[in-house]
Amino acid sequence: MAVEYAPRAQRHRGYGYLFGYPKYAVDFFVQAGDEQEATGQFVQRDFIHIPTFERETNLFVWAVPKGHQENEEDQRIRRLAQRILASYKARRERYIGKDMPGIVELLRDWLDDGTGRCSLRHARFAASIPLLPSPP
Repeated sequence: MAVEYAPRAQRHRGYGYLFGYPKYAVDFFVQAGDEQEATGQFVQRDFIHIPTFERETNLFVWAVPKGHQENEEDQRIRRLAQRILASYKARRERYIGKDMPGIVELLRDWLDDGTGRCSLRHARFAASIPLLPSPP
């Protein structure tokens, strides 16, 4: 059965894991939904926002208990996302735009294992070509 047709709690849990949210945040969101369903009262919450290419907030975000302080898992995801975003921004400047190689070449540079096979498992955070011009 596809997750979008699952009962509410299972659907929320499935999407939470699919989108890469921390287990504690998925558990909180599911429990808050159960509590709201049982009591009719909205469970107060805060949010963790991870910057994306388009916006600093509200695109990669998950709910946390009210007053939550970022924990090690939140910080680990933030660091990994920052590394990926920085790599994407650097490559984007080099590959995307008028008379530039384009998205396919960007992806090849990022994901090619050196033999022409592309996979997320091969993702590199250093470019195969210089991202900045060489000094004169």
